[in-house]
Amino acid sequence: MNKSTKISNPFCHSISSRELSNWEKMEAEWVAQMQQELQACLDVLNCLFFLKEILKTKGPEKKYKYAGIRSVRVTLMNGSRVMVRSPSFIFIPPKRRGPRTANKGVVRHPALEILGFLDKKSPEFLSIVVRSAVSNPSFQAASEELSFRRFFVSHEQIRILTYRYADLFLGERVENSLDGSEKQAGLNIEITIDGGRTRMREDYKKKNGRRKKTTYKGKWREPILFSIRILNEKGELAQEVPQLLDATMKNWKNAFALLEKYLARYNLKEAQKITFLADGSNSIWSNLDPMMKRLGISEYKSVVDYMHAKQNLNIVIDMMNKKQTKAAGKKTREKMYELLWKGDINGMKENIDTFFNSKRRGKKAALNKINNYFEHHERFVYEKLTEKDYPIGSGSVESAIRRVINMKLKGNGIFWLEKNCEKMLYLRCQFLTGRWNTLQEKLEKRRLNLYNSNKLEILDKAC
Repeated sequence: MNKSTKISNPFCHSISSRELSNWEKMEAEWVAQMQQELQACLDVLNCLFFLKEILKTKGPEKKYKYAGIRSVRVTLMNGSRVMVRSPSFIFIPPKRRGPRTANKGVVRHPALEILGFLDKKSPEFLSIVVRSAVSNPSFQAASEELSFRRFFVSHEQIRILTYRYADLFLGERVENSLDGSEKQAGLNIEITIDGGRTRMREDYKKKNGRRKKTTYKGKWREPILFSIRILNEKGELAQEVPQLLDATMKNWKNAFALLEKYLARYNLKEAQKITFLADGSNSIWSNLDPMMKRLGISEYKSVVDYMHAKQNLNIVIDMMNKKQTKAAGKKTREKMYELLWKGDINGMKENIDTFFNSKRRGKKAALNKINNYFEHHERFVYEKLTEKDYPIGSGSVESAIRRVINMKLKGNGIFWLEKNCEKMLYLRCQFLTGRWNTLQEKLEKRRLNLYNSNKLEILDKAC
């Protein structure tokens, strides 16, 4: 028999064809049913209040003109596109001198928007697309991943939808991120904060007054990320309250202002323990006490991360071990580590003073390092903290920086606009902490409130 001859089973072929035909038939019936239900909802919304309310002037400057019932193609949750008839309105700006309004003549379909459609895409389809964009390393990778699931969306469209989706939540980011479980009493709260690194598209060059797209400076910037975790009696992550992550491209003062808004939603006054952990940066510790004072919290533990403390102590130990033998240097290191674990900063100073004796140059440099970094002795009492089951490491925020920032926003050839970086940081934090469904629930609740209120003054804010 010829090797190129293919043996086929006609019975199996007929079965597979019949199964595929049935699946396509079921999908077509579902799409038709969804199209009918969507059209029914649009007709009801049009009859109830849109024709009356939107024709009114919205504030002193905005006005919508009814443009009739128009046919529009929308995308359902499975990626199918269907045609429906929707009431449309055109934004008419007031007559005034000055530059033209950017939204002039823009056609709006508020009935679709009130049902959760964004850019004529259904809310479930939006969630799938944006979640893929947030979880993948690039928009191009998200487009390829979605194509395997029969969702054919270009990377440029994914980018636009992702940023518009983030705009729905960033206005009230604190309220949209929390689900109410954080209000419990008797919680063991761990707060950590640190900064990462990513590159920005800044300082565009101009030619004849116009910006040149390819000429910019890719400056390094520091996204600031913080973590709020609830621990159980063993010091492990409690499953009842999910971890909270958020990050911002603003400075440290604004980052602590955002952290303060989140902490104000927690039941701090009835918390069992409150521990704040970070490295030794003055930018962090100078903002901590004022924030806690504004929150009305006086009982909390502030701890410098143990590994960062050891790294800085190693600088002093290396000064001491320059001319020592390997065995003597090992003893010096062990003794200094033991003093650090006990929080005996004065003992470390005495040990340095004894070791250097009359060598003023090395002695002065070592003592300056101890006095600068280990100034607040109460932040280094690791032995006492572990005996009372307090955390002494900021590994949670270090890991979050790797997962949130480094694996998505940092890399060769990756540059961000600040506003887009802020949006991606927020969405990625919600996705990685399992709070994506909370965003969906908040969006659904906001749409229902708007529908029940019969007021369109908040349409632009909600949509």
